[in-house]
Amino acid sequence: ASAEDAPKDVRMTNITDSSFTVSWITSKALTGFINWGEGENSLNKTELDEVGVASFTHTATIDGLSPQKTYYFKINSNGSDYDNNGLAWKTTTGNQLPAISSSLGLISGSVLTSSGNPAANTLIYVTISGSSPLSTISSQNGSWVISTSAARSSSLDSYLQINNQTSLIEISANAGPSGVSTAQIYPQSAKPAPPLILGQVHDFRNQPPSETGETPRRSTPIRKADLPPHQMFPSSFAGWPIARRDAAVLRLSQPP
Repeated sequence: ASAEDAPKDVRMTNITDSSFTVSWITSKALTGFINWGEGENSLNKTELDEVGVASFTHTATIDGLSPQKTYYFKINSNGSDYDNNGLAWKTTTGNQLPAISSSLGLISGSVLTSSGNPAANTLIYVTISGSSPLSTISSQNGSWVISTSAARSSSLDSYLQINNQTSLIEISANAGPSGVSTAQIYPQSAKPAPPLILGQVHDFRNQPPSETGETPRRSTPIRKADLPPHQMFPSSFAGWPIARRDAAVLRLSQPP
């Protein structure tokens, strides 16, 4: 194992009653995956890094879980297993909540390098007025989208009540060695938000409401970690490959 291979800034986000997302950074462009299970010594299941290629940024979503249960995991980076100072990382799913509205309630934006180029595979972290953190990863054209409909309170025991004018969104973009960016914005101005520039701190709180305030156009991809809980889309999607399933959900969310 090499120090350059070791996962850094390991975070658990998108925690629901049935899933959670693990993300991390490496100092080199590597591939990786998650070994996980219901006990610290029984990590007998695997979830692949969704990036799919050697990268500085990594994300994997573990789903099909039970409510209010603790799960353990280690990260395999470049062929070696890593843990949290001798112990497996762990997280506990939230309690089961009633089904929510079918409205997807998306926020979106893009992330650019300091030279103005799209910053692909940048980890995007979002909290809304103290919510449990959400995350996604930018597409090849630097765009990102996150559903806020299923955002939970920090305690995970209720859905977050979001006010479009006053609920403060804090966004953090991490592209590994390419840099980071942070921003503050209100929901009404984040559909889409102005571009995040790596290496800069943005204050978009005085940004006027987005012109459309609607779901992003079809050119903006939805990734697995952006989707609300499974009850939000037909169960017939469950066995589909991620790209096919997400494309179907996006089509359903768009007006004719």
